[in-house]
Amino acid sequence: MINPINGSQSSSYVDSLRKNEEKEPDSVPQGELTQEDFFTLMTKQLAMQDPSNPTDNEAMMQQMTNMSMAEGITNMSTKFDEFAESMSSNQALQASSLVGRDVLVDTHYVTNTAGEEMSGRIPLEYPASDIKIRIEDESGAVVGEVPMAASNGGNLEFKWDGKDSQGNPVPDGKYKIRAVGLVQNVPDENGVLKAQHIELPVQMRTRVDSVSMGQNGTGLTLNFKDLGSVKFEDVIEVS
Repeated sequence: MINPINGSQSSSYVDSLRKNEEKEPDSVPQGELTQEDFFTLMTKQLAMQDPSNPTDNEAMMQQMTNMSMAEGITNMSTKFDEFAESMSSNQALQASSLVGRDVLVDTHYVTNTAGEEMSGRIPLEYPASDIKIRIEDESGAVVGEVPMAASNGGNLEFKWDGKDSQGNPVPDGKYKIRAVGLVQNVPDENGVLKAQHIELPVQMRTRVDSVSMGQNGTGLTLNFKDLGSVKFEDVIEVS
């Protein structure tokens, strides 16, 4: 079951995590023998053994070795569980602190809000020219275009002021950001390399609306207004 963590809930959730980290270790469950109990029993066994038929030293050493190995494995498992819980708690604390902040993720979509500027990035693996950012509304119509300078590759940053091609503010809502550019040595349908206009990858900055966490503190997900969600580990950059 997914438990949403929004801005108002994150404080109490963080407090609960901290309380869990500060709680005292659990005592040994009743009925479970510890290494100390084992050695106590062994000492009594040696004290009460038949002098004419003493305990075999090799068998005794084997019992001690088995006990030590069993406890070592149990302790290792406990430490791994504690480590996993600590990692989960730290990740949850980090994720909850992102509510209300902008993060860069792999998406073509953005929610326009009047008066706010939107920004993104084109991660280019190769040189490109005649690059244009096209903004489409939910019907697929192009409402605006942002020309970009040629690039030799790398991260190409861009911004959109939320206005159409005539400089008028567009209505609030969901928009698709597409980038196209002229790239050299692109194979056509016949495998011939030539310069072609192709669609380029786009990454957008969008605001985190809430955080969801799966069972046992796993599966942290960032949620965005009208844009769905992404996994916490898929965040590229935090603004």
